[in-house]
Amino acid sequence: MSSFNTNSSPSGASKMFRSDSAMSGNSSSRGSRVDANDVLFFTNELNFYDQKDYDVIKNELSWQDLFFTRTDIDPGANNYNYNIYDAFGESKFSANGAKDIQIVGATGKQFTSPFGNIDVAMQFTAQDLKASNMVRKNIITRLRTQAMRSNFEMMNKTCFEGYAPLGIPGLLSNEHITNKQSVAGDNADGKTWANKTSDQIFKDIMDAYNDALAATGNNIRPNTLIMSMTSYNDIATRIFNTFNGQTILQQVVNMTGVRVKGLPELNKKFQGGTDGFIFFKNDPDFVEQLVPTFFETTDPQQEGWTFTVYCRSRYGGVIIRQPKMFVIRYDIGKAVVNMLGKTKRKSTSVEKVAEEVDLLK
Repeated sequence: MSSFNTNSSPSGASKMFRSDSAMSGNSSSRGSRVDANDVLFFTNELNFYDQKDYDVIKNELSWQDLFFTRTDIDPGANNYNYNIYDAFGESKFSANGAKDIQIVGATGKQFTSPFGNIDVAMQFTAQDLKASNMVRKNIITRLRTQAMRSNFEMMNKTCFEGYAPLGIPGLLSNEHITNKQSVAGDNADGKTWANKTSDQIFKDIMDAYNDALAATGNNIRPNTLIMSMTSYNDIATRIFNTFNGQTILQQVVNMTGVRVKGLPELNKKFQGGTDGFIFFKNDPDFVEQLVPTFFETTDPQQEGWTFTVYCRSRYGGVIIRQPKMFVIRYDIGKAVVNMLGKTKRKSTSVEKVAEEVDLLK
């Protein structure tokens, strides 16, 4: 093992303590190298152990704070039923004794949405419990957190995309939302936001807002605008008013009063796999998600030295009672290009000739 040499400092100076290994290669016969055991010992001693645990950063799950959540549902229910009514009949002036008095009435339609179980399990051994107790790390809490995250990720995905095998509705899969349109259509000459001015982008947003108002006869005013993160970042950083430095996002909020939120779940999830945005009124009478059971676990079930805990959530998707108020715009960030990398749009006959000539060059 290493000894310490106390005679290596110059005469008259303070003594300097150095290990013999520091003199390795020295011509002195007293020099020696640290053996393998010493190397392992010193290597471990030089490590710094951080007591804090760090997790891989993941996206927040938007379903938890976006829509209103209804939880007063019996977990044993298989379906959720709701009725929508429409009244008819119109009053009018009539003479005394008139018999052709208008009759009022109401028609109703019932809708049904199913619930589905979302399951995952966690396993640990008796040795895991002993080891976690020794290092004072609660492995069970760590596993439970991951199991809950896993179930919530599936609920989040279903919230936006639905789950077709069980017929559970999601926001983007709702067949009753018909007000969908590309912002890079013929009227925009095939341009996406990457190729548009701030005024043109602002017009796209305000046209969608006004479409939402018109679709409901101005009875439902949108209060929420959700966007893919690419679209949100674009309007949050692009200047609309060069005089005061106001961005497009600030201008939209000032004019409409809507809450604007960028959601990673909307990235490339619209028609054609593009970015986009959605206007709607976030009101529990109009739209809400159904969660009979957030998260529940069974008691540990032992088989040999292994314990298994089953974890279940129950989810019913997003119920939309006023689909006409939803306005979806897509093709925000997807550039439509030809093989030369130029933006495509409908060309006139003169332009087509010019393009052919350009190709010959």
